[in-house]
Amino acid sequence: MIKSGSAVQSNPPSTKELVDAEPNLMQEREESYLGVVNKCPNCGDTVKPFQTACESCGYVFQATQVSRSVKDLMDKIQSIHAAYNQKLKEEEMTPELEESFNKQIAKTIRDYVIPTDIEAIYDFMQLADLNVNNLSLACESLGTNSQKAIYEAWENKLEQAHDKALSTHSESIYMDTIESFYQKSLSGMNKRKRQAKSRSLLNIVVQNLLVVVGLLSAILAIVARMLHWHSAPILSLLPLVILIFPAWFLGRTDAGKEELLVVFVAGIGCIIIGFIADGLTHTEVGPMLQMSGLAVIIIGCYQTLKRMGLIKSQKAEGD
Repeated sequence: MIKSGSAVQSNPPSTKELVDAEPNLMQEREESYLGVVNKCPNCGDTVKPFQTACESCGYVFQATQVSRSVKDLMDKIQSIHAAYNQKLKEEEMTPELEESFNKQIAKTIRDYVIPTDIEAIYDFMQLADLNVNNLSLACESLGTNSQKAIYEAWENKLEQAHDKALSTHSESIYMDTIESFYQKSLSGMNKRKRQAKSRSLLNIVVQNLLVVVGLLSAILAIVARMLHWHSAPILSLLPLVILIFPAWFLGRTDAGKEELLVVFVAGIGCIIIGFIADGLTHTEVGPMLQMSGLAVIIIGCYQTLKRMGLIKSQKAEGD
């Protein structure tokens, strides 16, 4: 958008011209108190802030500038990312190193002073909303507290920007645009939180169901051996096949402590059932169930340590 400017006159204006121009001069004074007035470069009609096209002639504004304060924030965050990438060239990536740089980014966002200019506020709200969306879509990557802190910093700053707009520009005709954008952003955030909560609940239900079925299959293996079923050895492997799934999915970065506890209880329960089977049947079913329970615990521990960043995957080591 091209900002309007005063035309340069080669000859001094006459008295009549000054009188005729008085209303326009008064309007310019009023506009200067309200702020910079943007005009369409095609038709000259006044353009409201945040518009990407002229309402009068449809001219599309190709060059829109981000406010200086918002650009400064973006530059600071980019410099932290650049320093992090440079550090990775000098030394091996560790959870502590990643945590340190993520904390710097979160602190930079929290310390950012939201400007008072309404267009700068709107620019920042768009930037915050974009980052919240990106972090939400990459929910699986929010594995550490520092990464979650970055998400929460953007979310909190978006709310602060909205509050500042209300307190400093509540009477502005452009508040409707900001309010509409904020409500849309807030609705999207709430929707994603509900979806994440539903996914987490579904994961817990499926995990508990698999654990119950796995332990029941261990009991079934004992019964099959006592009844001399030929399929007893195969049934004794069934608990491992079933219980390995909830143990393996502990590698998800959004896995909670409750899921870890359930897997450990399942592994210990399978070991106990194995000892019972060993006392009742004195066959291979007991040791196989004990080994299955131990394998479930080991897999659960491995996946948990890998999620915490204490164990690197081969792919990460290759990179």
